[in-house]
Amino acid sequence: MNREDIRILVVDDDPFVRDMVGFILQAAGYFVDTAENGREAMDRCAAGNGFHAVISDMNMPEMDGLALIREMKKTWPDIAAILMTGDEDERGSGSGADACVVKDENLQDTIASMVETVIAGKGDRG
Repeated sequence: MNREDIRILVVDDDPFVRDMVGFILQAAGYFVDTAENGREAMDRCAAGNGFHAVISDMNMPEMDGLALIREMKKTWPDIAAILMTGDEDERGSGSGADACVVKDENLQDTIASMVETVIAGKGDRG
């Protein structure tokens, strides 16, 4: 599957982080959509957008990243899930996430390669 065929949903209540991660992934060639919280993300997925991956912040109002990933995996078990956290000690065990990334000064250097690794690990579902 080509990168431009891979649809990624970026979920974060911080517009700066959401837009930055979206821009990095778009520049890497992925199709990116965004949501500001877990409820909005679930609505986007339920609308049939066919996302291959979700990248979610851990701490958000309405529905946090842990609950979001658990709910997404129930309905879309093949979706690749990456949890973002601002705290290196918070890893989201039990969330069902395929990977966890720390939102730090290296995020811009690591997020695209992490997406590629997680998507490849899920296999080609095209």
